[in-house]
Amino acid sequence: MFNRYTLPMRSFLRIGLLLLLCPGAGVGAATLDLPATAFSPPTGAGWYELLVDDSAALSFAEVRARSGEFVALSRRDANFGFTKAQVWAHFRLRHAPDLARPAFLLLPRALLDDVELYVVSGGRIWERARSGDARPFAARDLAYRVVAFELAARPGQTVDYYLRLRSPNSALDVTLDLVDQSDFHRLMMRDNLLLGGYFGVMVGLVVTALMLAMLLRQAVFAYFALYVGAFTLMAAAVSGYGMMLLWPNAPALQQVLPTVLVTLTMYAGLAFLRRFIDLSPWPAFARLFGAALGLATLGTLVHVAADTQLGMVIVIATALGVCPLVFAACLLRALRGDRFARYFVFGWLAYTAGCGIAAAEMYGVVAAGFLGTYGLYIGSLAKFVTLTLAMADRLRVAQREKEAEVVRTNAELAALNHNLESIVSERTSELEARNRELGELAIRDGLTGLHNHSAAIELLEQMLHQAHRYDFPVTVLMLDIDHFKRVNDTYGHQVGDALLEMVAQNLGEALRDSDIVGRYGGEEFLIAMPHADALAARDFGERLLERMRAIQVPGAPHDRLSASIGISVCHGGEQRMSAADLIGRADEALYRSKREGRDRLTLATLSLIAADGTPRQVNLPTTPA
Repeated sequence: MFNRYTLPMRSFLRIGLLLLLCPGAGVGAATLDLPATAFSPPTGAGWYELLVDDSAALSFAEVRARSGEFVALSRRDANFGFTKAQVWAHFRLRHAPDLARPAFLLLPRALLDDVELYVVSGGRIWERARSGDARPFAARDLAYRVVAFELAARPGQTVDYYLRLRSPNSALDVTLDLVDQSDFHRLMMRDNLLLGGYFGVMVGLVVTALMLAMLLRQAVFAYFALYVGAFTLMAAAVSGYGMMLLWPNAPALQQVLPTVLVTLTMYAGLAFLRRFIDLSPWPAFARLFGAALGLATLGTLVHVAADTQLGMVIVIATALGVCPLVFAACLLRALRGDRFARYFVFGWLAYTAGCGIAAAEMYGVVAAGFLGTYGLYIGSLAKFVTLTLAMADRLRVAQREKEAEVVRTNAELAALNHNLESIVSERTSELEARNRELGELAIRDGLTGLHNHSAAIELLEQMLHQAHRYDFPVTVLMLDIDHFKRVNDTYGHQVGDALLEMVAQNLGEALRDSDIVGRYGGEEFLIAMPHADALAARDFGERLLERMRAIQVPGAPHDRLSASIGISVCHGGEQRMSAADLIGRADEALYRSKREGRDRLTLATLSLIAADGTPRQVNLPTTPA
């Protein structure tokens, strides 16, 4: 458990000669008795004395020679702040003759760089031990978070103890505590229990915030986790647990981590504050916070790269200046009615109170006690638990607002659903009517209102399918208006369109309900007649020609219309014909009518059925104009 260090032989000889020549060499410290039973820690001023070495160069022998310059100081005078000097402390213990257990010397401030203990007893001198953050943790005399030494029992002896303390990387506090063995063990157990619980709760807050950040996809929880995590690491570095448990073999890292972590905590804390509380009405705060972060960053760089004490002073002064700014910002928001800012105000009050009690105990304003020792941890834990409650309250409020929005939405949906059936029925009727219109538009010619080209062919295909199945004839007539281009050229396209409409109207009036008529293209029309043979088709065609001759060209009463017709017949049954075949034959007959003078009809070569049912081939003559 203990490591022993001895002075070089030259130092032994020099200091031994000094004691022989000048026994008792003017040491004026009060002598404390160590009884064989448990003892109470010494209180008040004067049980140890100090000598300040501004040169930081005095050796132990030189300090012994200046023993008369030691001055007894009170605890409140033991904090030298940031200094490059070294301080020597001296006290004397008279061990009881039957003393069998050691006493323990504690330096309760964890951030001390270099501490050496010298023991003088019975004319013999040792370098008892070395400790401090400037050495690996394993080199300490006691495996404890703060600098501590075991003072071995020396029954019946009066022993002088000298401490050399240097701490260029942190404030130098030469507060000394002398405790009994049982008190020391109770102190260690209390530290491990309370501070272990503190760090456990803080780590739990970090883990919880990270889980909420991942589950809710809200950056504010990630910033809170970073804030708590940075502060927890800073507390570990300041309390000595970081050096003890996390980086025991990195003393160089311990020299810079407290300052770096203070700056990181400021960054994370201000980032969290800006995302949790709306400070936009006061842009000056944003500028001040930005300036503070820049100054803290500069101080950190100075601390790491150049002057450690100057850098620490800059960072700590900046952190102390930021605290009232944060409190003022939160208080202003709270006075404006921000319920979440009230949590910040309470949390910062608790944290400030804890730090204040710890500082008052450190500087001897109040007596040492539980609150002074653990004030920083109690205050910070109260602050972060309060901020956690603030975020929980924020989630609860957001959930209530969401539920209220759901209720409003459901009410609106219920109001809409009240008339939904009638609305749907009305919209459905309108849609059906529109669909019918669109369907008609898809199969109707826009000018004449007759079936268009594709619709007429499709209907003819269906008619032929029925004719093949049920064995009845189907006749197709192709009608083309004669000299229609000349009408357009002479009278204009509007007159031509009017003629097309008149022809369509006449065709519709002349056909049966079962017949099909469509505009095949331009001035050409297709007529399909079920259950009509060639003779019936020819009679019908003659009537159509008469109808065409009766039509007058609008605006030209002396100009009459004429048309040419081609006829083809499919007799159904075993005679398989497609619409294209039947139309093709009728089209050939139509062109024969055109070639032979127009204003006439022509029948294609057809299969006729005789009166006795015997099929025979007959060429029907064309009908002259």
